[in-house]
Order: sequence, then C-alpha cells, then structure tokens
Amino acid sequence: MIKSKVGSRKLSRIAFIPIAVCFIVTSISLHDYLSNYVYIVKIDEREVGVVNSAKEVEVFIAHITDRFGKLYGMAVEPDANVVLIKEFRPGAKPAPEVVKEKIRQQLTFTTDAY
Repeated sequence: MIKSKVGSRKLSRIAFIPIAVCFIVTSISLHDYLSNYVYIVKIDEREVGVVNSAKEVEVFIAHITDRFGKLYGMAVEPDANVVLIKEFRPGAKPAPEVVKEKIRQQLTFTTDAY
C-alpha cells in the first residue's frame, strides 16, 4: 500500500510538466491570436488607419469637438461619419498618432445657425 502512494506521487509529478507546458503554449497562442484584432478607423467609408483601442479615438474626437466648440463659442459636431470596426488583421501595425493626425486633417465640423 505504501508503495502505490509513492508511485502515484511520482506519476503526478511527471504528469505536471506536460500539463504545465500545454497550458503555457495555449496561453501564449491565445494571446497572440487575440492581439491580431484591431480597430479599423473609417471616415465617410474611407479607411484612415488602424488602432488597438477604440476608446482612444473616441476620446480624441470628443476632445477636438469640445476644443473647437470652445474656440468658436458655439456647439459643434463632426460632419463626417467616423466608424470604428473591430477586425482580425494579422500583421497590422496600429498607428494611433497617424490616425489622430488624419482625423485632425479630414474631419470637418458643423453647427446649427439661427
């Protein structure tokens, strides 16, 4: 009886290594797969770039809208339709600064006139 307990402990120690390796490989593979999902930024159906975080673009657009509203002293809103689409694109290089600059150049604002 004592011999079988020692044998099962040895077996569980031997089984631990392959299970741990499988867990680590699976975790790394899942992380790599999920990191290939990016947000495509489009202004009026034209793609302007790729970013990792949709929140960053939304905050940037809200910031420049607020800034122009204060500059002109009236409520403004973006005239163009900005769309963020989550897509699987292996090898895509997110460039948030390039996207922000393109948004700054291409986005126009309108206001209601009385």
